[in-house]
Amino acid sequence: MLYLSIHSNYNVFFVYTQSKNTSIAKLIITLLLNHNRGLDFTAQALRRNISNPSEELTQSFSEAYGVTLKKYHNFLVKGVFSVALKACPYRKDFYEKLGQDQTKVHEQMEAWLGALEKIVTEMQGFYSTSSAAKF
Repeated sequence: MLYLSIHSNYNVFFVYTQSKNTSIAKLIITLLLNHNRGLDFTAQALRRNISNPSEELTQSFSEAYGVTLKKYHNFLVKGVFSVALKACPYRKDFYEKLGQDQTKVHEQMEAWLGALEKIVTEMQGFYSTSSAAKF
């Protein structure tokens, strides 16, 4: 359900990117690109954390940052991000806050993460199209 509602909202943006007003199209494409980078970072961090049950969130998010967002940040932002990642909660605390039944939490996290990864992949496909690539 979440995926469907987000997907239909993205369709509005796709229509605007085809606009004859190139400044609006360029702005929307840039905003979507940065938004998608953030979603990709989140998806990769959580996927890594789920796939490595003994890994702390700080390490998962740090590794994901290194392969997703780091190349777009200057030295100042990299430093701020490094400090912010140290504020991640402990894995045990994080998953306990999501629910008592950890089997159910894992199932729901897998479903949510699968939908997020689908959105990221779709958006990356959009950026490989000629209309988006020219900006």
